[in-house]
This record gives sequence, structure tokens and C-alpha cells, in this order.
Amino acid sequence: MNTKAFIMSLATGVVAVGLTGCGGGGGSSQSSTVENEPISAEFPTNAVSAAPTLQNGEKVKDAVTKNNLGPTSSILSVSSPTSVNVGQLSIDMYNKINDELKNISKSNYALNEVVDETEACDVSGSIHWSGYIGESGAEITAVFDNCNDSYLKINGTIYAKGSDYIGKDSFGDEIYKNITLKYMSDFTYSVGDQTFTIYKNSFEDVSNIQYNEYGEATNYTLYATIIADDGIQKYGIRDAKYQVSQPNWDDMSFYQTQGKVYIDNLTSYVDYDTSYDMSKTPFVYNDFIGYTSGEARYVMAHNGKVKIVAQNGEANVYVDADNDGEYELHDQY
Repeated sequence: MNTKAFIMSLATGVVAVGLTGCGGGGGSSQSSTVENEPISAEFPTNAVSAAPTLQNGEKVKDAVTKNNLGPTSSILSVSSPTSVNVGQLSIDMYNKINDELKNISKSNYALNEVVDETEACDVSGSIHWSGYIGESGAEITAVFDNCNDSYLKINGTIYAKGSDYIGKDSFGDEIYKNITLKYMSDFTYSVGDQTFTIYKNSFEDVSNIQYNEYGEATNYTLYATIIADDGIQKYGIRDAKYQVSQPNWDDMSFYQTQGKVYIDNLTSYVDYDTSYDMSKTPFVYNDFIGYTSGEARYVMAHNGKVKIVAQNGEANVYVDADNDGEYELHDQY
């Protein structure tokens, strides 16, 4: 994921999107720096743990391995075209918005100077940003108004806060060790003839960011609570935490350490299986192939388990319905 562009956008007064989560019935190990999380109230209080069936396992597979915004070769590489992988969707949006921002002329604001400016997008529409960028921190609000780069059209408002100032990168952009992003309005974007929405008050924290010599973020911790929909039903992740590594612009690997993933229009969910060490089998993603490898496991109702195994742009699902250690239900025979 192109986090260099993400930091560039913060430095010029604009920022973008987030990643995964946990939620619904039950508590969570909250670690976000975002205060007052009104989006939590949007998760149904009567949501239940998903029954350990192969059908639900397929829904989980779609929710954690389907690519929504990548190249045509990978958009439909995993299961149905309408399900939303909120985590990957957020990563892709994070990239695509910032790819758009790279084409916008940079404003030469001095450090600690107030920012208040509108810039045209590559094809049509505009982005207005306001706030300030300084050594004590940065706070920027970006308003996307039909911002179009011929591939992606974006509408909505995002707030960004940067802390733990590092300095300027080789491009002269201000960079920070920690960044908080929050959707201040419902955020819509269209890819081809499909429109997605990320709901108001969704948020993410990006912390402990490590940079290469070009100011590109190569490693960081990502924490998020997000609700999105594809025009048919809602999908969600809450209190999710990921460790993300991006050695170059096209490849990324990440593994989850906590969080709930919602299916069935937010009425049921699975919990990330914290007894499984995903750092040994992280999801590896390539822009041109999709998910090339990785395994993740989740807990279902009655202590059932589901594991999702990605390989060569495809993914398979396995369900242990009775928690005996044997995954007797699977989509490979």
C-alpha cells in the first residue's frame, strides 16, 4: 500500500482511508487513540456469533480475501463480485486516493502555516483541505467533491491528525510517526459501475510508522473500526489490529492480531482466533495477482473454527464445526 503518498497527502493537507476491525456482541481489547466512537452504536447489539457452517465460512472467506478495487484480473478472483472485504477495501482506498493526490499540484506551505485551499483533481472535481501542519502535530480536514481520476470517483470528508513529528522526507514532505484518520461524512466512491460507501465516523489509527529513504512507510501497525456497504448490504470490522509491511509499491503483507469481522448485513460475526499466530502465515498481496499466500483463522459459534487459506490469487475455506481440531467441512474435495 502506497503509504508514502499517504504521508505526502497529509503534508499537503489531504489524507485517506483505513483497515479492519472487531465488534458486535462482547467486549474488545480497545487500543485506538480516537476518542468517542459513535460508530460503535451502529453495530447491532443483537448480532450473534456465526454458526460453524460451510456457507458461513464462504462468507468469511469473501469478507477477508476478496479484492474490491484492484486490477480486473483480481477483482473477481475470489468468490462473488458483490461481497466487501472491508480491510482490503480500506487499504486499496488508501492507495487509490493517494495516487490521485500525487497528480494534484503541491502547495508550498511553510511549517506551522495555516492551510486553506482547493485543488482540482486529475480529470474532474476537486479537493479542499484546511488545517495546519507543524512540529507539534498536524490536523487536516479534506473534502472530496466528485474527485475523479478516470478510474475512481470520490465524495466525502476525512479528518487526519498527525503526531510524533519526524521531519521532512527527501521530497520535502512533513512525516509523522502516528496518524489518525476519521470519516467525517459518509464516504462514497465508484469503481466502474459499482459504488461503495464507508460510513461516517469510521476510523483508523496508523502507528509506529517506519520509513525508507524515500519517505515511504514500509512497516506500521494499523487499527480500525469501519462499516461499509456495496449498495446491497453492510459489512463491518471493529477494533481490528494488523501489522502491515510494504517493501515496494506493488506488494504488501499483513497479519491480524485481533478483531471481529461481520457478515450477513452486520447480523453475525466471527472473532479473530487469537490462539493462532498469523505472523507465521501473513496474507501476501500483489496488485497484479491478488492474494498469493497466507492463512487466517476465526472463531465461530460453539467454539467452531474457520480457516481461510489463500494461494495464487484464490482462497479456500475449511470449517471445524465441533472444535475437535479436524476441519471436516471444506470447499476442496
